[in-house]
Amino acid sequence: MKKTVIIAVLLAAASISAAAQSWDQAQKFSENIYGGTARTIAMGNAFTAVGGDLGSIGINPAGSAVAGYTQFVITPSLSITSTQAQGFGYDGLDPIGLGDRVSTGYTRMKMPNTGFVINMDTGRRHGLKRVSFGFVSNATNDYTYRANASGSYYGKYSYSGSLASLAQGYAPDVIGGDWYNTGYGLEPDWSAMMGARSHIFDHIGGTDYLGVTDLMVGGKPEAAGQLYQKYGYQTKGYKHDIVINMSANFNDKFYIGANMGFTTLSYMESEYWEEMPDDPSTFPQIEYDGGATLATLNSILAKRSYGVSGSGVYFKAGFLWRPFAGFRIGAAVQTPTLVNMTGRCTWYGETNLKGIYFSPSKSPEDEWVYALRMPFRWNAGIAYTFGSFAVLSVDYEMADYSSAKYRGRGDFGYSAGSWGDQNADIKDALGLGHNVRVGMEFKPSESLAIRVGYNYLSGSQRNWLVWDYSNPADPVLNLQPLTAQERAAQATQLVSFGAGYSVGHFFADFAVRLRFMPQSYFTPYRYYTSGANVYDKIVDMNAEVPEVVVSATGIEPVLTLGWRF
Repeated sequence: MKKTVIIAVLLAAASISAAAQSWDQAQKFSENIYGGTARTIAMGNAFTAVGGDLGSIGINPAGSAVAGYTQFVITPSLSITSTQAQGFGYDGLDPIGLGDRVSTGYTRMKMPNTGFVINMDTGRRHGLKRVSFGFVSNATNDYTYRANASGSYYGKYSYSGSLASLAQGYAPDVIGGDWYNTGYGLEPDWSAMMGARSHIFDHIGGTDYLGVTDLMVGGKPEAAGQLYQKYGYQTKGYKHDIVINMSANFNDKFYIGANMGFTTLSYMESEYWEEMPDDPSTFPQIEYDGGATLATLNSILAKRSYGVSGSGVYFKAGFLWRPFAGFRIGAAVQTPTLVNMTGRCTWYGETNLKGIYFSPSKSPEDEWVYALRMPFRWNAGIAYTFGSFAVLSVDYEMADYSSAKYRGRGDFGYSAGSWGDQNADIKDALGLGHNVRVGMEFKPSESLAIRVGYNYLSGSQRNWLVWDYSNPADPVLNLQPLTAQERAAQATQLVSFGAGYSVGHFFADFAVRLRFMPQSYFTPYRYYTSGANVYDKIVDMNAEVPEVVVSATGIEPVLTLGWRF
């Protein structure tokens, strides 16, 4: 499982970064998976050349000019994620830990679309016939996700031992010292500082440490017996675009529009690790106070909470043209979005022992500010309407994610500053992302509509970043291109369907969207060795630790209530 080994290295590298601003987070926050009204969602958001719906305004600003009436909508929804997780060894066969097959569900309420458009008739029979003004909030991504894994561990490595490996080489007063700036960026990872304070691992002499689950065997630490482990990973939050829209209708054939867009982002990520003896009676007692106190391990627990919030501004313009009856063409372009971000992170740990009590440890909340420039994107579409009976639409959207960039944010504006390494990783790892959308609406009667849609979102990663640490003083980065099969495995596919009913000024639409996500690979913990310096930690690829493989599906029931005037 070469692929999963490389992913494990990337995840491990991210986990020991205080801020965790990495190429994969730039990708995650820059991607758009559009929300919208129940109508646009049901038709796969293939609305670049259709318009006429408030859910289409964020896709093509000219769409608000297509409808000849004023409208207001509100769209409540549920976001439901179902995951199945199981741990495996790196041979991809028998699990060495976390091997139980665990199913997890997670549900959150959301509002993927709300807003209004005011449509005004100019009174002219030719030329500029109507102008529209709108204010719309539309979701552009949803981060609802939860996965849990558990199972007995049959190896010699442990989570507590992994934290001890991060602390190895640091003096005890450094590990237990100031959380902030103990060495101008050369301080130990906060997870190691949390582990020491909560006694998940303990100092055994010099600059050596030993996990509370471990023993020294032949001069090397290893698990004292069979462990039962639990691991959980959860994300929640959203990305929304709030747009101020203006559009114009020329001769009911050519429509233009523009948005001033305000991107808002809220993202929360949390993890937990739990470890306990499968059979406490098989674990040796632990000596404290020079042997005066003997204790038996019950369990350890560690948690990490990480959050990002941000806001930014962009401009988007588009057109829609009906060259002849039934046929429509549309396109739109969006400028890069510079989003001001604030990140926060905390760690928590506790060790439960029989015979002695230690207080839990919680780090202060670390906070940092920066900016992310999300990439330029463009989209185009064609549609054909069969009178008032049906419409078929196809969209294509593209963004170059390798152009995303981090920026420092301070009193004197923005600068690349110390973000050169992260930006180089973005350029090396990422490439073009493609979004193909197809939708159809069928109206068996004037008041009833049936809709179906499909989305294909390609992954934008094009290279693995593989570090060669054979010379720890001078590591070398090698780029390994993804195979066609690996690139295809990154894709997210969405299938949607729904129906609509209208009577008089009122209309109601309902949709269900299924999101089939690519498999995710989590390595909950890794072991580390020191490179040229104690603070230069390198992943120990010889440590056989579990890998969790997660399959995930999302379900989004959506209801839109609207009024036309």
